[in-house]
Amino acid sequence: MKLQMDLEQIFIDVAQMQQTHTILLIDRGVMDGQAYVNEDVWQAILDETGWSTIQLRDKRYEAVVHMMTAAEGAEEFYAIEKERESIEQARTIDKRLIEAWVGHPQFNIVKNTKKGFKTKIDYCLKRVLTFIGMPQPTNLTRKYLLAANKPNIEINVPCGVKKEHFQLEETFITTRVGQANILRKVGKNDAFTYSHEMRYEIKGEKIQKKRQITAREYIEMIVSPDLTKQKMMKTRQCFIYERQYFIVETFLNIEHFPSILRVEMTNETKKLKLPPFLKVLREVTNDNAYETWSMAAVDYIMPESDVFAISEAILEERANDPTQVLLMERINNRPGSARSSRKASDASLAPLKGTGLVAEITPAQMEENLKK
Repeated sequence: MKLQMDLEQIFIDVAQMQQTHTILLIDRGVMDGQAYVNEDVWQAILDETGWSTIQLRDKRYEAVVHMMTAAEGAEEFYAIEKERESIEQARTIDKRLIEAWVGHPQFNIVKNTKKGFKTKIDYCLKRVLTFIGMPQPTNLTRKYLLAANKPNIEINVPCGVKKEHFQLEETFITTRVGQANILRKVGKNDAFTYSHEMRYEIKGEKIQKKRQITAREYIEMIVSPDLTKQKMMKTRQCFIYERQYFIVETFLNIEHFPSILRVEMTNETKKLKLPPFLKVLREVTNDNAYETWSMAAVDYIMPESDVFAISEAILEERANDPTQVLLMERINNRPGSARSSRKASDASLAPLKGTGLVAEITPAQMEENLKK
């Protein structure tokens, strides 16, 4: 890994000496090594070197494009005799490589399609051009509003699915360039990365430019906040499902705590398979009410229709959840609960009933008295 870092630095130095803008494409990243060792060995490497996952994965590379092995979806082109791994071994390693990069803020997976390898290359190029701010004819990002209204929502992914959890802060700043300038601070456990994003239009084309910045640059730029916007506080959860990268962001300082599912799609993806363990309310890809720019307004109010629909969806889900029904039964039968107290009272007063020494009331009347 140290050798790879040294080689990368040589090419970075060469690129910085050029008299023009340069894009450096690297065939392998240092996080790839995690796919070939177990968790104990990987943790030992981090402890011995003083590195962290945030440093190696998120700070070191501006963007990551994973081109899926031919053994997954293009098996006829996987030449076993020329490869060291069988098809099953290649699929296993490919899955571990993907998991190694889960959590990177600019992570893209390029799948194999029936349209051939050229289409795969074209999509890879499109993602690179999009990242550096070149205008593209289509928006590949899809967004969905989830039926959730809690700040501490926890995505219960299936067993074996890797998930990463981060804290996220977004600050709008005022500059002379761009219609929207956003500073981002992302990380956890006292390890953070910083980035700057500019959004603007040229001849009707919407353009986004993102770049990583140092902590010093972040501190220098954050002194000029846009006073018409509030700092956005979020939690971000990232995971892979069916070879697709998903990101769920929950807004912590907006009333009702909306959660947005975000996913990058390819042009060839005709129908997106959403994770069945998420309750999706509706798609909000082109809804201005759920653009970060709009939601950061100091007077932003979440659409009332969505607030009501989310509440209804949550109540319906609870009503159909057998574990919730079982939980209520346990609560009602627990000593000290209204139902158990009523049963105890009935049992203790049974010998006195009919003697005139106690007032006989109906169960409904007792329930009402207990509530009072």
